Amino acid sequence: MTEQFAFPPGTTDSHFHLLEIERHGIEPEPLLKDLAEHDFGFGLDIAINEKDFTRRVALSEPHSALYLSAGIHPAASASPDLDVSEAITVLREQFKQPKVRAAGEMGIDLFRNYAPIEQQRDLFTAQLLLASEHRLPVVIHNRDADLEVLTVLQENPPAAGGIMHCFSSDSHFAHSCIELGMYISFAGNLSFRKAESLRNVVSELPQDRILVETDAPYLTPHPFRGKTNHPGYIGLTLAVLAELLHLSPQATADLTSGNLRRLLQLA
Repeated sequence: MTEQFAFPPGTTDSHFHLLEIERHGIEPEPLLKDLAEHDFGFGLDIAINEKDFTRRVALSEPHSALYLSAGIHPAASASPDLDVSEAITVLREQFKQPKVRAAGEMGIDLFRNYAPIEQQRDLFTAQLLLASEHRLPVVIHNRDADLEVLTVLQENPPAAGGIMHCFSSDSHFAHSCIELGMYISFAGNLSFRKAESLRNVVSELPQDRILVETDAPYLTPHPFRGKTNHPGYIGLTLAVLAELLHLSPQATADLTSGNLRRLLQLA
């Protein structure tokens, strides 16, 4: 699989940002139409903040294969205008929208150091508690913060499990997260030439906890690295994952789609 929209029928994408894709020059409606015409299964459009929710809902309504998360990325913890209590009140209302099937992305990022760890942790913890209250799975952002993220998750176990998005840690950390009800989602970096250690993790995981994502518009898989990513490239990462699991691409699509469907409690 080396072309856009070359993926097995029913393939899913557990993490992309539709409005960010649009900001990178790709119109959402033609993209969603192309995905449907190529038998895409379904996807999860992930929130970065609580402010663009109305537009995201409007884009999703005509598309039965498009679901949403609602949440606040750790980058928002740096905003001087952020009031965590007010933000949680807004998210509580957004969680009631039927299209919302997950909470996040939320977490801790020590690579970019958006804000002091205490501020990131407070925002993360508040969202975890709200997600458990609403029985929504959580979508976790973790960058250079394995210990910090795991500590918060262990202190506030997500009641409905969740997704370790764009996984890039080791198998020990993965299994610690799985024990807390989490699924492990692999993005385009799985295909990068220098990602051998990450590829080695795949075979050490239970297959019923593995997901695949694009994280579009970021992390475009090889050989299109550097181009704007979108869910039409999901087949490239899926093909790498299939090889590592010693499964066919179709079997891998069926596996990851079934896992995501189960996590999001889709009929």
